[in-house]
Amino acid sequence: MPPQDLNFELESDASASRRGREALLGLEPHLSAESFSDLTLIVSELTVNAVRYGPGTPIGVSVEVSDDGRIRGHVDDGGSGGVEIAEADPVAATGLGLLIVDSLAYEWGVEPGGTRVWFEIATGVTRSRPA
Repeated sequence: MPPQDLNFELESDASASRRGREALLGLEPHLSAESFSDLTLIVSELTVNAVRYGPGTPIGVSVEVSDDGRIRGHVDDGGSGGVEIAEADPVAATGLGLLIVDSLAYEWGVEPGGTRVWFEIATGVTRSRPA
């Protein structure tokens, strides 16, 4: 499988998450069903957060699929306030986005001084978190 790159911008509005998922469809034939599902959910959650907490500027999304199937990407809302996992409120169904990212990504983090959240999905690697 040749490497695949996808770079796009989304307007920061209520339809951004849906449009982000649609933009990822071109990568579906190159990924396992589990990897594609994980990728779309991670990008969707990060995009929702960018709309909700970001400055309202266009949201940059970048995804790279390497020869070995490793998926790397980022979502950047152009903000400067930092990113942190908030306490989840299951009744209001809020605060779960970064917890979902944390459970699906092999690794993830935030670039210093901004709100660009990067992630890596390693195909064929079992996800496990310390108990």
